Amino acid sequence: RILSFFMFRQGMEDLWGLLAAIRGETVPVPLPGISGGGSRSVYHERDLIASHKSKALALASSRGNLGVAGKQEERLLKAAQIMLRIGDLRSYCRFTAQAGHWERAICIAPAVSQQFWGELCSEYCETLSAASDLEELAPFWIATGRAAQLADACVERSELDSAF
Repeated sequence: RILSFFMFRQGMEDLWGLLAAIRGETVPVPLPGISGGGSRSVYHERDLIASHKSKALALASSRGNLGVAGKQEERLLKAAQIMLRIGDLRSYCRFTAQAGHWERAICIAPAVSQQFWGELCSEYCETLSAASDLEELAPFWIATGRAAQLADACVERSELDSAF
């Protein structure tokens, strides 16, 4: 803090703040009225990611306007876009799926891992199996290696032609 009294060039506090962040120290808060007016103009990447992640989580968790389903979907999609921008693809897929855009989430899931893609496909199959026909479920069951489950479901519904 004593150094900040003698600093007159714009950006010196930012430099020291970045160095402190790299070393794992707490980043000093600039004093108002001294060298920069109390606000930093450069932030460490970790600070930016943490800020955006908390913003996305706040968007996704807010439960206001429960009567309007479209509002919740919009908030989840905005949160997903924020997660995509910071590179958290797993959270992007989760928020997109929660918003009801399962196919988009499943398309991006292999970038996380094949295991995650399989989990997401299985969850999608569970949501579809309650209300959908087998033709929609079939590609996901076959792609995830659960063709036997598809054949069993066809036999249960007496659709023997489809069971093959």
